[in-house]
Amino acid sequence: MNFSLRALYRGENSWDFLGVSRRVLTGSAIAVLVCVAAIFVRGLNLGIEFEGGGVWEIPASADVTTDDLADAASDAGMSDARVQRISGGEDIFRVRGELTANASAKSVVAELAKVARVDAETISTRAVSPSFGDEVAGKARRALVVFLILIALYLTLRFEWKMALGALIAVAHDVAVTVGIYAIFQFEISPATVVAFLTIMGYSLYDTIVVFDRIRENRGRLSYATAGIINDSINQTISRTVLTSGTSLIAVGVLYIFGGSGVHGFAFAMLIGVLVGTY
Repeated sequence: MNFSLRALYRGENSWDFLGVSRRVLTGSAIAVLVCVAAIFVRGLNLGIEFEGGGVWEIPASADVTTDDLADAASDAGMSDARVQRISGGEDIFRVRGELTANASAKSVVAELAKVARVDAETISTRAVSPSFGDEVAGKARRALVVFLILIALYLTLRFEWKMALGALIAVAHDVAVTVGIYAIFQFEISPATVVAFLTIMGYSLYDTIVVFDRIRENRGRLSYATAGIINDSINQTISRTVLTSGTSLIAVGVLYIFGGSGVHGFAFAMLIGVLVGTY
């Protein structure tokens, strides 16, 4: 394949996408199988909003480790304490766990502040009940089902059922690989991450519809084989894919770096999803 930025921008490149499709499909199938296996074997690291419990966020310090804070949380009476260092607009330690009968949120804050060598007022505390997580998960599942049904109907009416099936398979691939990466590396899944997963589905479908639209236009005015029409259509739209994905990656990259811990989960999931969806 000869690569030229000018040809790419103008849609004048002539890459043989279908010529490598079998190898690409094989690689995608292996990736999906690995990711689905990771989801079932390793499980997902669900955030506090889904599991319930308490979370304490402490300004990060180079002199303190996650083990130090885990020991401090246990000493203060917290059970099953888990500590993460979150890097984004600001570096923080996030401690999660449940308080035992002999512990109080105040004693945990005091112990964590002492070990982290920070003022207790700089430590943020919140508690979430498991019922809230069930409600969030339920709404996400309903939104996903309704979304997929409406999209399948739209694509079937606008194009044909084969294209609707192909688009849904592509969406399933993108979401499965993105969620699988979260399972493999045990990244935390929060409600913001779930929103990002739904957004990724929208991105995936948008690009698929653009290509399908061009295939339909070319099929109406060109008379050569379908494989050639598909190749030409992808070549003509690849510049839009690259530009759209590139600008999206820049935007979510800036959000990830400067957005702070509140949007960190959303931006990180979007970075992975846009890369997977573009591929």
